Amino acid sequence: MYGGVFGVQKSLVKGGCRSIIGTGENINIWEQNWLKEGMPLTTPSNIQLFGDIKRVKDLMMINSKSRDLDKIRYQDRHGVSGQWNNIWHAKIPPKVKNLIRRIGRDILPTRKKLISRGVQCPVHCDVCNDGDEDSIHVLFTCTRSNQCWQRAGLWSHISAAWGIWKRRNNKVWDNITDFDQIVVERAKHLITSWRNAQQIRQSANIAQSSPQQTIWIKPRHGRYKCNVDASFSQDRNKVELGMCLRDEHGKFVAARTEWIKPIVEVEIGEAIGLLHALKWVEEMQLHNTDFEMDYKKIVDSLYGKRTYLSDLGSIFNDCRTILASNLVNFDVKFIRRQANEVVHRLAGATTSLTSFHNFITIPTCIYNIIINEMR
Repeated sequence: MYGGVFGVQKSLVKGGCRSIIGTGENINIWEQNWLKEGMPLTTPSNIQLFGDIKRVKDLMMINSKSRDLDKIRYQDRHGVSGQWNNIWHAKIPPKVKNLIRRIGRDILPTRKKLISRGVQCPVHCDVCNDGDEDSIHVLFTCTRSNQCWQRAGLWSHISAAWGIWKRRNNKVWDNITDFDQIVVERAKHLITSWRNAQQIRQSANIAQSSPQQTIWIKPRHGRYKCNVDASFSQDRNKVELGMCLRDEHGKFVAARTEWIKPIVEVEIGEAIGLLHALKWVEEMQLHNTDFEMDYKKIVDSLYGKRTYLSDLGSIFNDCRTILASNLVNFDVKFIRRQANEVVHRLAGATTSLTSFHNFITIPTCIYNIIINEMR
């Protein structure tokens, strides 16, 4: 009888007992049953990568009772120790950030990783056909990858990893073999395009903080300036465009007029004018060109982060593509109507011309303005 009572009491006491973790200074996370489920953490095969993380205290934030979530997230069954969340603050393209994170957490879907997850596939590297394909091999020890690293410049090193992984995917999924030079150029282009996109955003503050310009100013040494404007004629149901290109001395280089039908909203017409001016200058391969227009909303929207799900948004996207890919050294600036008089006058003269007309000599309607602004 007493034995039965004692047994019941013992089981009740044991079931209701809970050890106090306290500061966690003396609790080993790998050996002692400290979790809610009454278990320790599973000891990983790569425990040496955890460094000094051995006690519960090591998982806590300094001078706080809160857990350090970065450290706890790391102890995901895979991965390399470190503050991987800091990757998101790095000044590199998002594609590269994502790849680095997947490499660091050992979740890159290489063939060896897929096989470990039960996927039936070959294990060899499809790029060099020599060695098992895991993260280390595909990115570093593969002979083809080695050649890419040697070709890549210092700034392109980090994006070269993305280029190498892109080549691997092209080979595995599309049976496309990319040469080393293509891999490196693709990686460099990724960085260049990203830098240019950032430049567009950063220029927004400069454009907004610049004083409003009321007289036309010659471009800087070695540069060209293209002014552009749109005029709207309700009677003729047309949008009339004018653009004029001048050099560092204010000398006339070329001009162009166009008109489009039917008439459209002012914002769209002004945006089309800028897009056509960009394409015109791109065709002439005058990449060191600055652009000026007197419609501030278009300039602000071009540099802004707002997304337009409309025809206007498509026009902005086309403008940004040209600026980011070919017109790298550029600036689009807002000026007052007084400083943009030459193209305002030119746009108004399109009614007597064909749908588009190119000028290699100064048009009569703007001759006096060009001469006066050269002084």
